[in-house]
Amino acid sequence: MRAADLAPTIRELQAVGAMSLRAIAAGLNERGIPTARGEGEWTATQVMRVLERVDGPFELAASSGAGAAGLDWAKRRGGSLG
Repeated sequence: MRAADLAPTIRELQAVGAMSLRAIAAGLNERGIPTARGEGEWTATQVMRVLERVDGPFELAASSGAGAAGLDWAKRRGGSLG
């Protein structure tokens, strides 16, 4: 499955609250959507790569109070994470 084909599903997951890369990966796994190789489960890194292909470069920013375990992504916009 191509990155562009996954974009609508990822947007649906985000709309229902899956904002971290890990949460999006879990949602893709729960829906039974195969990875590019068709084996294994989705990981946060794979989701980040798909999002980079669809939307351009992303930076990871630690969620407030969540520490390293709660990394959220934020699209780089003119140098800010806005």
